[in-house]
Amino acid sequence: MIHARGMKMDSVKQKVMTILQAMPDDCTWEQVRYRLYLNHQIEMGEADIEAGRTIPHEQVMKEMEQWLESQIADTLTA
Repeated sequence: MIHARGMKMDSVKQKVMTILQAMPDDCTWEQVRYRLYLNHQIEMGEADIEAGRTIPHEQVMKEMEQWLESQIADTLTA
């Protein structure tokens, strides 16, 4: 399968096998599950970026500042 950017896309099975091969032989089920979960989350994030489903850093910082100010105001009035 070819990705829109011309890069070869591996199947899920191929990706899982690559991840498993890179892990130590004595890894635990928990470590395997976490590594697979992490890889999936990264792929979903990359898909969001490609689809334009992102928020500019400046906007996030402004919203966080507003939220923090409201939390401080709520704490002072409580």
